[in-house]
Amino acid sequence: MPALVSAMLELQQSLATLIVQLDVGPVAHDARAVRRFVIHAGQRALFVNAHDIDWIEADGNYVRLHIQRESFRLRQTLATLVTRLDPQEFVRIHKSTIVNVDRIQEVQPWYGGDHVAILRDGRQLRVSRTYARVLLRQMW
Repeated sequence: MPALVSAMLELQQSLATLIVQLDVGPVAHDARAVRRFVIHAGQRALFVNAHDIDWIEADGNYVRLHIQRESFRLRQTLATLVTRLDPQEFVRIHKSTIVNVDRIQEVQPWYGGDHVAILRDGRQLRVSRTYARVLLRQMW
C-alpha cells in the first residue's frame, strides 16, 4: 500500500508540474510570478521571500535555495521553477543554476566562452556560454 501512495504522489507532482509548464509559460513581471516559498523543516514551515534568494541550484527533482550562507531544499525541478520566477529578477546562468541578478557584482570571462558571475558576498558561480549572452544582455 505505501508504494501505491508514493506512486500516486509522484504522479500528482508530475501532473502539477506539467500543468504549470503548459498554462503559465515564461512569466512577465506579473501576479503569477512566485513571490514566496514555503520550506518544510521538520514540524515547521518557513516562509522565504523570492527577492531574498541569492541563487538556486538543481538537486535532482529538488532545488536548493541559497540565502546568505544558508540553503534550503525544496521539492521542485529547476526547469519548472525557472518558468515561475520573475525574469526581471532571476536569470538562468547554467543548466543547473539560476541567480538573482541583484546579487551579481561583476561578470568576468573564463575559459571556452564561459564566464564567472561574482556575487556581492564573494561567491563565484559558473556562467555557461549558452546562457552568458542572456545574462550579459540583461545586466546592461
